Amino acid sequence: MKDLPYITIGRFSVLFIILLLSTTTIAQNREMKEYNVDSTLYVYYQQCKANIQSPIVLPMSDTLFTMAQTKSDPRMQAVALSTKLDYYYFKGQEDSIIAWVERVKKFAQETEQSKYYYFAWGKRLILFYIKNGKFNTALYEAQNMLREAQQEDNKEGIAYCYDCIGDIYILKRLRQQAIDAKLKAIEIIETYHLNAYNLHSKYMSVAKLYNDMLQPQKANDIIKKAEKLVHNNNQAFEQKLQYVAYYLRVNQLEKAQKALEEAEELFKHDKTLINRQKNLIVSRESYYKQTKQYQKALQALEEQEKLAAEMGETQLGLEVKMRKGQTYYWMRQKDLAADYLYDYINLADSINNINEQAAITEFSSLLNFEKIKIEKKELELKAKEAELKHNRSFILLLVSTLFIVFILFYREFYLNKKLKHSKKLLLIKNQELTESENNLRKARDKAEKASNMKTSFIRNMTHEIRTPLNSIVGFSQVISSQFKKDDETHEFANLIEKNSDKLLKLIDDVLELSDLESSEDMELESTNIHICCEQALSKIQPYISKDVSLEFHPGNSELFIHTNKEAVSKILFNLLHNAAKFTEKGKITLAYSLSEAKDQISISVTDTGIGIPADKQEIIFERFTKVSNFSQGCGLGLALSKLLAQKLGGNLVIDKTNKTGSRFVLTLPVQ
Repeated sequence: MKDLPYITIGRFSVLFIILLLSTTTIAQNREMKEYNVDSTLYVYYQQCKANIQSPIVLPMSDTLFTMAQTKSDPRMQAVALSTKLDYYYFKGQEDSIIAWVERVKKFAQETEQSKYYYFAWGKRLILFYIKNGKFNTALYEAQNMLREAQQEDNKEGIAYCYDCIGDIYILKRLRQQAIDAKLKAIEIIETYHLNAYNLHSKYMSVAKLYNDMLQPQKANDIIKKAEKLVHNNNQAFEQKLQYVAYYLRVNQLEKAQKALEEAEELFKHDKTLINRQKNLIVSRESYYKQTKQYQKALQALEEQEKLAAEMGETQLGLEVKMRKGQTYYWMRQKDLAADYLYDYINLADSINNINEQAAITEFSSLLNFEKIKIEKKELELKAKEAELKHNRSFILLLVSTLFIVFILFYREFYLNKKLKHSKKLLLIKNQELTESENNLRKARDKAEKASNMKTSFIRNMTHEIRTPLNSIVGFSQVISSQFKKDDETHEFANLIEKNSDKLLKLIDDVLELSDLESSEDMELESTNIHICCEQALSKIQPYISKDVSLEFHPGNSELFIHTNKEAVSKILFNLLHNAAKFTEKGKITLAYSLSEAKDQISISVTDTGIGIPADKQEIIFERFTKVSNFSQGCGLGLALSKLLAQKLGGNLVIDKTNKTGSRFVLTLPVQ
């Protein structure tokens, strides 16, 4: 039964912690919903806040920025940049603070987020200068910020300016002026319904000032008024610390203890409150002093001294020495109290001297800066004057150009008028030309019709001639075989057969020429040129005179190209047949070779015959053109061969450099 009170206390402690954690979660969820933040980004942001004193927050902030960029959330991108700035701010790294303030301002300006623009400028840069005793620089920056905000009529920026001016008054210990400035900032935010996220902290500053001015009732009114603005643990934490200060001021120690314990629990379970550690330690110190727990108060002061050294806040370190001296005095350890107060006085004098020197240097720097600004404005004025002069020249040039354009326009008008007259004449000519074109079209159609009729007639006639010729050839072969012993009859039969073959060849040439003209493409296949040449030589052998030798000079034993075998054989036979016809003695040479690029083959037929006169070489490939009017044939062989070569993607030409006999060169593509 003796343990019952402890069990009951334990249960109440557990229930209190559970209630505190649930309240924390509810507050965070409420904050997340109110500001429409993605849950993933919000949770990761809370982790960043929990590590705000550790260098690990730097890469974490970069990750948060990338995550927000992926989700197209520029507000959380600005938060990520501000979190990185917070790390440098709490570490007191001036160069990094200045650099990152500019970066946050630039991003906020680009994404039209004035809240973060003025937050970085006012609550980080200016407040840093204030805490480090650079009041002139802080005031200069505050004036610039106010001027810029007023020019843009940015109410949020103006509110930040009044808040910063209030911070300056606080460190100057001008509490009433600080209250007036802070209340002005609050009034602007509430009147224009601006973003109220940081409104709670402004109320807490005013409450603290009233407490310090021994006006606890006003402090209590402000604290209660701010309760509706609590949306997260940071705000709840500050609310409880202000209650601690108020209860201590009105000497309600039990309530002060309870409020302090609640703040301690919040701090213990929420790592994001690490940057509020100094405020908690100050509240502990105040509570321990008022409850006469001086040893614990000294411990709290030691912790503050350590934090001041880490953050580089000399003013806080100085105040800690003074409060240590007071504490030792209340503990009746007057020697230690005297030592600390003596150190405080000496250090305060040194710091004041340093601050005065710094203020002079600072003021001098500001004067130089203003001088540079004036010089810059003068340069800008000169640049504007130069630009004005340039604009005058440009206007003069523009007027001259317009005058020239007017002249050109007038000339254009005159020419257009003349052109219209010419156009009328042209229309008449066009009508005449159209009529002529119609007449020509009719004549062309008539000619094409006549040509088609001629072609049709030739085809029909050749077919009609071919039938009896086939009979003649057949019967001549029968007679030749029947009268082998009768030499005269056999010779006549052979003569009939030979001349019939010539007629058949002529008919075949006419038919093939007609077919080639009407057809478009030929079927291609892999063809061995060497075999084609050998077959052509074998076929032409009966037509070669006794005094003529037939030679073959192949480039390769096997050479395959993509072409039409029948067409190539036809061309070679025609060329060899012409050579045989006009060569009575000497030799006929067939040769082929592959080009250096191996993309083209050249086949030549060279003879030592009568040759082709120079005046005939230009027209030798035209239809019905013959070397001699007394020679056999109708002049279709070469025309047909050239047409076949062109259909195969190649060409057939005569070698004009050849002086003895004639030489024809057939070129064909390998592929």
